[in-house]
Amino acid sequence: MSFIKECLRRTFVHDIYHEIRHAWKVACDEAHYRILLVAKLHSFTLSSAVLKDLSRLTYQDAEYILRRVGRESFQCFMKKVYQKSTGALSTKDKIDVAFILYDASMWCGDRLYRWFEKDERFRPCVMLCLRQDEKDDPDVQKDFQRGVDQLRSNGLVVVPVTKDGEAAVKNIDVYMYLTPYDDVLIQEFAIRELTLDKLVTYIPYSVTVWGGQSFELSDDFIMRHAWWVFGETQYNCDMAEQHCGAGGWRARFTGLPKLDAFYTSEDGSFPWKLPNPSAKKIVYAPHWSIDGGCLYATFQWNYEFFYEYAKAHPDTTSWVVKPHPNLLFSAVRSGLFSSSEEFEEYLRKWDELPNAMVYTGAYYQDLFLTSDAMILDSGSFLCEYQYLHKPILFLARQGQYFNAVGQAAFHASYTVDGKDIEGITKFIEDVVIRGGDYKKEEREIMTQKILDYRYLNGDLASDRIYQIVCYGIWKEW
Repeated sequence: MSFIKECLRRTFVHDIYHEIRHAWKVACDEAHYRILLVAKLHSFTLSSAVLKDLSRLTYQDAEYILRRVGRESFQCFMKKVYQKSTGALSTKDKIDVAFILYDASMWCGDRLYRWFEKDERFRPCVMLCLRQDEKDDPDVQKDFQRGVDQLRSNGLVVVPVTKDGEAAVKNIDVYMYLTPYDDVLIQEFAIRELTLDKLVTYIPYSVTVWGGQSFELSDDFIMRHAWWVFGETQYNCDMAEQHCGAGGWRARFTGLPKLDAFYTSEDGSFPWKLPNPSAKKIVYAPHWSIDGGCLYATFQWNYEFFYEYAKAHPDTTSWVVKPHPNLLFSAVRSGLFSSSEEFEEYLRKWDELPNAMVYTGAYYQDLFLTSDAMILDSGSFLCEYQYLHKPILFLARQGQYFNAVGQAAFHASYTVDGKDIEGITKFIEDVVIRGGDYKKEEREIMTQKILDYRYLNGDLASDRIYQIVCYGIWKEW
């Protein structure tokens, strides 16, 4: 009881605090206390004097209240919090918006950033955080700096965050998280640590396809507490409504802003290595989960084949290897490679081929736009590549499981077992090189029904998200 008493003491106006304190003295059980607290939350009105106290209450405190009072009362309470927070922001000359991510490949694309940049009421920046679970790894540090340079090269204001985030978070008003995995960020960026006068939004860095009948991501901490959750599909929003502890009431179907480029750019530009200009351009995107996580990876069975095939066919194929950022760690820890140096040597061999290269980090949209096909076992790209209406081969293995969106994308794609070298070769030669793409219509029907957010919403994702944020601050209440 002492913890919730402290929450209430810091949050509620003086008279309400004393009324509830009196209720504790006379309450004979937890149920009686809960009824009294729920009644107070329903009738409670925040005054301007409480805002200072609100800035001392964290999202962890809000989580405690949620678990005590349930969805309906929690939503009532948080609506008043959002009302007070947005009301305060609406009077500011500049609202500081920060995009939070720990790998440049998560970047949501420049279009949304530019919307805020052009609006004189906002001051956007990108806060790229050094992942704390692998912060001492030289390769992680190298990728981190490469990500900072990539983002800055496109004219973005980038704040590199390596260890002390107290100064970085001090003036942020709206946090736009591009990852739900805040446990790998520095402590100051953990959502639980943020105070309730800060607005938290969530933009997934990929279309969520894994889950089967399990809905873990629908009830992540950020899904329960975000001011807005910008859903990649209507299905994901529906899952939040059904399975989120707070009810998913702030989820809005917008699509992913990083995919807007597939609607606004027809051709793209990417420096493919082409000894033969007519060679087919193939993206090979291996996942990291060799022996852990969602168990999608088939890299351990076919990584040598892909290199040898590319090496033997420079006239008919050109390749870009787009490895998952965690593949290095899992390839070494699983024993597939003896060291990070050996893994880097494998990638270096690709780069040395006249018809192949390795690409990591942000801004891979042009790579996809200029390619002819993709071969992968990565769940996120299984849906992202569908927007391009090009052949896609998914490498299957035992243990993979998908939600309804993933199943639809899986069945609309070409699939073979990740160990089936003959089947992989047949896809490359029959579907990609000879053009026998008999699944094209099936993919397009699936994409339009489930993934095509511009068709379903009438807006690009970046435009819709910007409008929702502005409406929430200046008009919603």
